[in-house]
Amino acid sequence: MANEADTRELYAIDEEIEVEDIPKKRRISKKILLILIGFIVALAAAFVAYRFTATKEEKIVVNMYRVGLDTVSSITSIVGERNIKEVVRYDLNGVSKVEYLYEADDQTEADLETYRTYLTEESGFAKMDTEESEASDGTTVEQYGIASVEDGMVFTVEIAQQQDQYAITISKEEGKDPNAEDVTEFNRNDALAYFESNIEKYADLPKPISEYETIFDVGQSNINGEDCYGITVYDKNSVNTNQFVEKYYIALSTQNIYIYDNMTRQSQLISGSKQSQTQEQPKTEENTTQKPGEITVGEPTSATEEKE
Repeated sequence: MANEADTRELYAIDEEIEVEDIPKKRRISKKILLILIGFIVALAAAFVAYRFTATKEEKIVVNMYRVGLDTVSSITSIVGERNIKEVVRYDLNGVSKVEYLYEADDQTEADLETYRTYLTEESGFAKMDTEESEASDGTTVEQYGIASVEDGMVFTVEIAQQQDQYAITISKEEGKDPNAEDVTEFNRNDALAYFESNIEKYADLPKPISEYETIFDVGQSNINGEDCYGITVYDKNSVNTNQFVEKYYIALSTQNIYIYDNMTRQSQLISGSKQSQTQEQPKTEENTTQKPGEITVGEPTSATEEKE
């Protein structure tokens, strides 16, 4: 009998029960639980929103611009704290760039001028290019560069300015040192044209230079510390063979013209603007003695490789 009573009680649990039949105390406990769950959810949502806002408003501080081993102080480390909007990394034509975008204000012009001075006068950067963009917003772009610590590369700082913001972009790409002096290539054609145009002013040739045969030496020679092209002037005799007339040297860097004396094996400066022309001294034991690592003045020394 006891077993049958227990079975009936179990079946009774599965029967439908009207709300009115639930004790009031149980109904109040359920409401409190629902309210508590709602409060916890609201609290969690508020916490997440607060963290998102705090993260969004957190200031970005950059004291150094860096690409690999190349670094330069940021504009804010030079002029003071400024509002930076974002940092963007991207690739352009195979070059990785990092752009720091700042808000413009009344101090922007003075800030940028101070930073330009820092780049060129304190950090050794050279101004490479300035251009007006074709965009209607009138963006101006300035580039400053310096030789990278990596051979054959240039570390570049670019300043792009608009009315309400400006960007400083750094990158590193292949190129020559912007601080290196431009060297104008003076090839054999240039040397011959210069020689033919000027030799008659300084040399007493019986005939115009155009009536002579001119032949270049193979390679280069060093005359008075200058790399030179050697040019030999020949005249055709009655049997149509070349007859030696004079030997000259033209300096690649200064276009000085030297005439060579076969008897003394010395070369004398006959034209040019190099200071050595006004510093010619009488040959004495002191200034004609060749010192270790130096070349005797006027003595032609062949270069090891031929350059055009």
